[in-house]
Order: sequence, then structure tokens, then C-alpha cells
Amino acid sequence: RMGEIVEIDTIQKSFDFFSEAKRNNDSIQKSQHLTGEIDLNYIESMITSQVIAAIRSPFSPSKIKMWAAKKDGKYVGTIIFQDSSGNNQNQSRMLYETVWIMWGKDTGKLSLKLLKTAERYAKDNSIPFISMSRMTSTESGKRLGKIYERMGYHQDTATHIKKL
Repeated sequence: RMGEIVEIDTIQKSFDFFSEAKRNNDSIQKSQHLTGEIDLNYIESMITSQVIAAIRSPFSPSKIKMWAAKKDGKYVGTIIFQDSSGNNQNQSRMLYETVWIMWGKDTGKLSLKLLKTAERYAKDNSIPFISMSRMTSTESGKRLGKIYERMGYHQDTATHIKKL
């Protein structure tokens, strides 16, 4: 069995996800290369504050969408997007990927299933664009670029990082 995708759409589900993710923190840290370690506390506080803002104001200009991958009953990754609806009247609505992390073994197909879930959400909600990012300085980032191209994505912008 490949695994399942679940939407993290309540504060309780978010708490459960991050509690389990922190227990797997060692394998998450090993997936980082250029910019250092993932700070799960920061990601959790960012998501929690955005969820609370969305609850307080359902008309907030920016919304968060989060799905998690489960394999054998355990979380093995997540993909998180910011929905740009309402941010700029002259700009098309877009989902911006903010976090995409996987941990554990043999999660490649499940990782792509997360992305396909986000694409389906976008289509179902008349969102015409999805923005994905990747690290170009790593072998896994280069492979991901080829996967994006096969899936119909094209590179639009580049980000340059300098260590200070």
C-alpha cells in the first residue's frame, strides 16, 4: 500500500502532525543541505498563526492549505501552500508552495501524490496557477527540476542566496 493523503484543516490535526513530525526530527534535519536545518517550531508557529487568522477572519486575503502524507499509519511528510486569493486585484490567484518535506524511506511516489492533491484542489477551486520551488544546488533539487518539467511546470524566477 502506497499510503494516504490527509488534509490538515483543523488546529487539532495540525497539533497531531507537528507532534509526530518533531519525533522524526532527526530524519527531517538530514534532508536539508544549503540553508541549514528545518526549524519545525517556526513552521508550526507560522501555520498556527495563519490558521487562527483564517478562523478569526474568513475573508483574510491569504489562506494556508496543508496536506500530510501517511504511510503505515504514520506521518511521513507534508506540503503546505499559501493561497494568494485577494492579495492583489491585478494578479491571478495562485497557490504558492511554502513547505514540502518528506522523511522516511520509499516516499517518492507519496510525495508526488501530495503535489497532485494540491493540483486537484487548485483545479476544483478555480485557481489557475501553482508556484513550486526547489534548491538548484543539490542533486535532489536538479532531479526535482526534471520532474517539474515533465509535469508541465516551467521555471519562472530564480532566487540567489548568500551566506553571511
